[in-house]
Amino acid sequence: WCWFLVKLSALTWLSLTFGLLSVWDWAWETPTTCQRPALPANQSGIKVLIYGPQKTGTKSMTKALANLGYGQTFHSEDFIFNLWVGLADEFWRRPENGGAYPFATVYPPAWKGTPWNQTDSDSKVFESLGPEKLAAAISRCGVDALAFDGIEELFWPVYEVSPEAKVVSLNWRTWPEYYKSWSTFEWQLSAAITAMCILISPVHLLPWSVIVLPILELFTGKTIDGFLSSGGPPWTISSTLPVSFFKYNAINRRW
Repeated sequence: WCWFLVKLSALTWLSLTFGLLSVWDWAWETPTTCQRPALPANQSGIKVLIYGPQKTGTKSMTKALANLGYGQTFHSEDFIFNLWVGLADEFWRRPENGGAYPFATVYPPAWKGTPWNQTDSDSKVFESLGPEKLAAAISRCGVDALAFDGIEELFWPVYEVSPEAKVVSLNWRTWPEYYKSWSTFEWQLSAAITAMCILISPVHLLPWSVIVLPILELFTGKTIDGFLSSGGPPWTISSTLPVSFFKYNAINRRW
């Protein structure tokens, strides 16, 4: 049993490292981004902005809006996964920024962060964004509503290019209530993420997606390129087998 546990621990550690360092991303990842027609300059097309940090009901609100017919309701996780990654890739592909090809990774020039090495990679992308580029990227994904849980700094830039949007402010909790919920949630989230990373780590040891993704796409008729080019539907609300498998493979580069 001891030798078995040693081998299991070593394989888990190796798999986690391969995933965090994006060792196999080049073999199966795709630079595909949203391809809908962009709206006129400085028009994001967003109808509802959901302002509130985590534990204020952001995910419940996105699901409620989706049920009301706002099909492209993005939680911050969808925004980062579907939209922000494309902006970062485009920024780091530019020759003056190092010419990362085909996409940004934890390696130079992008130096995207890892749990043990936080970087300013995304801050540089954020600082380079003009209103017109941000609005065009959002409109190409056809976003109807957006929650800013975890990406609060983007609220005002997005607000400025969303002239017809209504704002839902999730301030229904008092500070003591919010702090109690947040402090309880934080350790639970950390434990859940650690457990999830360990459980899904085997998919990163070898480039299984090269084989598995085409099979899942064939059997379901749903493709990753189709999902990414249309911007959805948001995977936090509705998902397919290929998207679910892709999500857990791409979790390190796209989150």
